[in-house]
Amino acid sequence: MLFSCNSNTLFDETISIPDNVWNKNNIANFTVNVNDTSSLYDVVLTVTNNDSYAYANLYMFTHIVFPDKKFTRDTIEFYVANNLGEWTGSGVKNYTNTYKFKSNIRFPKVGEYTFSFEQAMRCSDTVCNLQGVEQLGLSLIRLK
Repeated sequence: MLFSCNSNTLFDETISIPDNVWNKNNIANFTVNVNDTSSLYDVVLTVTNNDSYAYANLYMFTHIVFPDKKFTRDTIEFYVANNLGEWTGSGVKNYTNTYKFKSNIRFPKVGEYTFSFEQAMRCSDTVCNLQGVEQLGLSLIRLK
């Protein structure tokens, strides 16, 4: 991963999606302990897909729970292919795209933050399994 060796990395974790099939009920959770409320951070999300992914984009519901149990929720869209249908990420048989999910943020409280990501694609069936999503990663990078 791009930020793994950076000494300013507060958190760096990757979750594998079982059988490369992301079900709408399979929520990816990352728990981060934050002790520094004075620094600014970038929150970076990585998505790895393979050739069996059928879409050019990926919608996700995001949920961030703060130490005091307050939370924020949002919907985000990331592109994994260009207008010609070519994968945009790095790799040969699987493709990793890196996105700056949040920029220059400051954590308001010391404690445990939980970042959750739920696939939010519109599917023709109620199961809504996304084939070809291999991994999701989250990194928190302290800015200088």
